[in-house]
This record gives sequence, C-alpha cells and structure tokens, in this order.
Amino acid sequence: MVFIRLNLQVENLCYERIFEYILESISKIPKIEDVTLTTNGIYLKKYVNILKKYNVKSINISLDTLDREDYKRITGFDYVENVKSSIEYAIKSGFNIKINSVVMKDFNENIFELAEMARNNKVSVRFIELMPMGEGRKYKYIQGSAVIKKLEEKYGKFIKQITKAMAHVSTTKIIALKG
Repeated sequence: MVFIRLNLQVENLCYERIFEYILESISKIPKIEDVTLTTNGIYLKKYVNILKKYNVKSINISLDTLDREDYKRITGFDYVENVKSSIEYAIKSGFNIKINSVVMKDFNENIFELAEMARNNKVSVRFIELMPMGEGRKYKYIQGSAVIKKLEEKYGKFIKQITKAMAHVSTTKIIALKG
C-alpha cells in the first residue's frame, strides 16, 4: 500500500470556506496518511476546529524569533504575540507542533528563546541555515555548525539520529530540547 503525506501552505488558502473544502476533499482520499499544515501562525487559532475536524495532527510554524522588535524587523508586522498565543492554543488542542526558524546574523541570533520554548513545551524547533541565494544574499547567515555549537555549549551534546522520513540524510535531532 502507498501512503501519501501532504503539506499545505495555509496562507495561500485565505478564505475559510475554500480552506475547509480543500481539507474535506483531501480527507476523502483513501491513500493520504497524514496532512501537515505549514503556516506563519498568525491566523492559526481561527482554523484549529477545522483542522481537528479533518484530522490534521501536525502543524509546522515558520517563526524566526519570539522577540517583538526582531519579529517586526523581519516580517514588517507586529504579530508575534498573536503567533505565540496561537502556538500555545494549538499545543493545548493536541497538535504536534514544529517551529522552523531561519537563523540570520544581526536579526535573530538569540536562538535560546526558541530552544527554551522547545524545552518547556511539547514543541520541536528546527533551526535552518539561510541559503545565500536570491533574496537570501542580502542577509548575513549563521552556519548550522555555529548554531549547533552554541546550543551544545548551553545544553550539552546532541544525539544524532537518522529520521524515518529522511533515511538517506543524516539529520540532527536535539533530544535534550524536545518538549
């Protein structure tokens, strides 16, 4: 049997009825094993009941910082408190939450705020190295090895694991910080 994993980008589905229709249609496809949502988290609270109704279990949230001023500098909007509140609500509602954070020099070098969120909640955080191409060339990036070094200095050595979904790539899973 073949199973399909589907990842939806929520902000592209801005109308609630369209979003619900798409989830309902997906839920009727027998080979879809898992639907994961990717969002910036701003409107997540609004959709939690719809997500539960159609058995979405995991949500990826793009969030580069928990600091209000840094968030405004990065996104141009003042929504970080709304995003934090949405994350808390989604956790309480039983969703698996993974935060994806791109670490950029002079923007969000304080990786410990997100690491602590993972440590104190049922949340996984993935720190992503900025790709210096296209728009990314405008920013200074921090190498993944430097992020790992900073985290290991504070929290201890990581345990490396090969994940099931990425069996051909060695990935680092931060067991000590997982909520």
